[in-house]
Amino acid sequence: MESETTPLADDDGGLAMKLPLRLDRHGRYLIGQTRITFGLVVDESERGFTAEQIVANYDSLKLGEVHQVLGFYLTQPSRSAGMLRAERELEAAGTPWDAEIEANTKKMGDLLRARMAALHGQLQPA
Repeated sequence: MESETTPLADDDGGLAMKLPLRLDRHGRYLIGQTRITFGLVVDESERGFTAEQIVANYDSLKLGEVHQVLGFYLTQPSRSAGMLRAERELEAAGTPWDAEIEANTKKMGDLLRARMAALHGQLQPA
């Protein structure tokens, strides 16, 4: 599924929008054209990170997509819970794309950003 049309309001107007979510062959909901999961973005938000901070940490994400996904999560708690539960079950089953891969990817990004910041500091005039 490329994307999902999800009602974001239960009023008679039927406000609906296309979410930037796609279901991959493993059953994970991925955001936009990235390999970043719905659950990862929700987890980061629950840890207190803003949408802007999440995008800064995962630069393949687009700010508007993160806002849309978090809006869906907040306004559709039962549907979101089902999606998160399915994702957690896949993780628990030991799928090849488990959280360790995502954590290692983030660590490498953090190391690269730190190195770039250090190099940038060395280039500053004294």
